[in-house]
Amino acid sequence: MLHRAGLNIVANGEFVDLHQDRFFMRTEFRAPGSDMPDSAGLIDDLRGEVPDADQLEIWRSGRRDLVLLATSEEHCLGDLLLRCHSGDLDARVRAVVSNRQGL
Repeated sequence: MLHRAGLNIVANGEFVDLHQDRFFMRTEFRAPGSDMPDSAGLIDDLRGEVPDADQLEIWRSGRRDLVLLATSEEHCLGDLLLRCHSGDLDARVRAVVSNRQGL
């Protein structure tokens, strides 16, 4: 279905929660150039291919806003802040929340 829409799968991840009897799948796909089809139309097409009870969402790539919850391990917070600053993590840190005075 994605191929028919001119899309290319670049990553796929699956997980089964045996306790909840649920299957999760995350698929990352791209369109050549900026030719991404309309999300609503793509979801309608996908609904014809999966069981009715399935939940489908399409999230566009791009910079996301983050609120970081920090622990006493400052290297974890530092690593995330450096990744955001360098562009390795495409996100904007809007706030850091911690119960530690020293961070």
